[in-house]
Amino acid sequence: DSDKFKNFKSLAERLKVTPELIAMVYLLKHIDSITNYVVTGATSSNEPFEGRIQDARNYLLLLAGIDKETQDGKQEK
Repeated sequence: DSDKFKNFKSLAERLKVTPELIAMVYLLKHIDSITNYVVTGATSSNEPFEGRIQDARNYLLLLAGIDKETQDGKQEK
């Protein structure tokens, strides 16, 4: 399947929310971890701090892509 947002869409459908909301939940998970590290200096997993930042950036890009696809779909109608 060539749909790069398939996982977000299928989970959103099962939960009856938007794919954007699913992406936001994943993003906030990483933001919480980053916040915890900045405030306490502690990590809650083996993933390095830089990895969490990179993951957050990736989820921001995915969120932007999902939104663009949604907006493009609305314009086609």
